[in-house]
Amino acid sequence: SIRREVGRTEIIDDNLNPVWTKSILVRYIIGASQRFMCRVIDDDDLDDDRNDQLGDLSFFLSDLMNAPN
Repeated sequence: SIRREVGRTEIIDDNLNPVWTKSILVRYIIGASQRFMCRVIDDDDLDDDRNDQLGDLSFFLSDLMNAPN
């Protein structure tokens, strides 16, 4: 499978309950098998070696698009 980063949200400092406001647009292709993955990282300054992965999730875009309101 091909993975590529399509966007990043803003960094929210010193908050245990962050609310992100940035939207990331993703092209949805009907009939295609498109898996979307989201990863949450504790960003520690500019040193990537110190960043901790807090969690992630993935789902198929078709499941989201076909879900009831």
